[in-house]
Amino acid sequence: MRLKLILTTVLAVTAFVASAPAGTVTGQVLNGTSSKPAAGDEVVVLALSQGMTEIGRTKTDASGNFKIDIPDDGTPHMVRVNHEGVNYFPKGGPLMPGTTSATIQVYDAAKKLPVSTTVDVMRVQADASTLQATELFAVQNASQPARTLFDPDKTYEFTLPEGAVIDSAAARTQDGQPVNSAALPQKEKNHYAFIFPLRPGETQFQIAYHMPYKGEVSFAPKPLSTMQHFVVMFPKSMKF
Repeated sequence: MRLKLILTTVLAVTAFVASAPAGTVTGQVLNGTSSKPAAGDEVVVLALSQGMTEIGRTKTDASGNFKIDIPDDGTPHMVRVNHEGVNYFPKGGPLMPGTTSATIQVYDAAKKLPVSTTVDVMRVQADASTLQATELFAVQNASQPARTLFDPDKTYEFTLPEGAVIDSAAARTQDGQPVNSAALPQKEKNHYAFIFPLRPGETQFQIAYHMPYKGEVSFAPKPLSTMQHFVVMFPKSMKF
């Protein structure tokens, strides 16, 4: 597939925040892969009054249960569970002040799983010398039984046009907020990869970049996985 564009957007990356209770936090961790309680997983409670500060830590028991005493400071808190190297959070997000329990679902991790890119959306615009673009990749993990795809070297690989310089990159889980996530260059030219875990369901990756522009530019997208849709969005002042 070869495209020619006579074509910026600014990616707003929002830090992931959450909130929670004080006193004692209890809960249970369930393994969505085995449909059993997750025993021995590390559980951490983070205070979010100013940044993220650890205020309690424990491990789940044989029934997946945990209990952590924390300072009664009335500030928001986040519960984080680490299972096989991947962090998980309560599905409802933060624990608001006054909430004293949480249920977290985790999944077994695998280095290789069949995933597909449901859509690649490219938004572009340009000035006299620079083309600016934002690409959003929506990636679906429909593994059965449900597992998390996580490879510490590269979890999701993609290509960018020749001459592209990355300005920012972010990842977003199905139920979460966008978080900064580096897009790392690979050995093959114009190839990049995220190491952000692909949990069951949809994960979105967004990359903002710029490249030289002199009135027109052509490029050849090279999908590295099954892709259902490719969309280009540009202002009326440009031609496609």
